[in-house]
This record gives sequence, C-alpha cells and structure tokens, in this order.
Amino acid sequence: MDRNLVKLSKFLSLILRHKPQTVGLRLDETGWADVGELIDLVSQQGIHISRELLEEIVGNSEEKSFIFNADKSRIRSYQEQSSKADLALISEQPPQYLFYCATTRFLATMRSQGLMPGNQSHVQLSPDELVAIQRGQRYGQSIVLTIKAAEMFRAGHPFYRSDQGVWLTETVPPWYIQFSKAPTNPAE
Repeated sequence: MDRNLVKLSKFLSLILRHKPQTVGLRLDETGWADVGELIDLVSQQGIHISRELLEEIVGNSEEKSFIFNADKSRIRSYQEQSSKADLALISEQPPQYLFYCATTRFLATMRSQGLMPGNQSHVQLSPDELVAIQRGQRYGQSIVLTIKAAEMFRAGHPFYRSDQGVWLTETVPPWYIQFSKAPTNPAE
C-alpha cells in the first residue's frame, strides 16, 4: 500500500476503532458507521476520501483491518475496537497452543497479571509463531509467549477466531502462559 493510503488507513483506524468523536462520527452498537456520513465528516476535516479510495484501503490492507457490509453502505473496524462493540463473534475451540509476541519491558506485569487487552477489545493471539514474531517485533525487544489455549478453553475461557485467522480472548491469566521462549531482536 502506498504511503498516502497507509496514512489514511491509520486515520480510519483512529476513527473507527478508538475515537469516532474526533470527526463527530456515530457508530452503532456493533461498531458500524455509515460510509456516506464517514466521507462527509472526514472531508469537513480537510481530508479527501472517496468511496473508491475506501474500497482500495479495505481491499489492500495487509492486516484486513476494515470490512464493509454486503452493499458497502457501512464500514467498521474488523477487530481491536476500544469501544468494545459487539463483533458478532462465535466462541470455538482453539488449537492446543497459540502465540503472542510481547515486548520484554512488560514481562514482570505479564508474569503477575497475564495478558490484558489494553485499549483493544480482546487479546490477539496467533496460531503461527512466526506471524506472532513479525507482529511483535514492531514494538522493540520482544519475547514469544506460548499460550495454553486448549487448556484455557476447557477451563471456561471463550476463544473467537476472526476471518483473518487471529484468535481473540478477553484475557490470558498468567498460569496459562509459558515464558520459556528466548527473546527475539528486531535488529537481527
């Protein structure tokens, strides 16, 4: 995705995930926004965006961050919403293990409190260790954590799988985390 589209995608993330009030946008209870209203409100901020440009951003996003409804009249952030909107996810059994790449500066907190969603709606876990490493290395010195997902599920913790294959759960208590993976270095 070119530089301008990346910039617009980040702006849309701010609006559709965290702060719709920045432009005066109203999201419904499941996080959907009217495309026409979004375009109008963003243009009032001096940012040009068209339906075609929105379609390009949605279609070319590597992380598949946004989705349209069937007739493309509404748009929402696919996951990670601060608003905790109902994403209409259905609980299902996860694989035996999932992975999370965390920055090492938060290890003490993770050892005592586990993984928390922070300003997102869910903790995001990967079924692929390499994908977890790639995501986590964006934030500095990191370590790969192995999550005992099947054990958590059997204990009553719901898991949800997004269309992108990311596994979501509300929290991960520390006793379900294996901290044995060696740290990774993004500079290598």
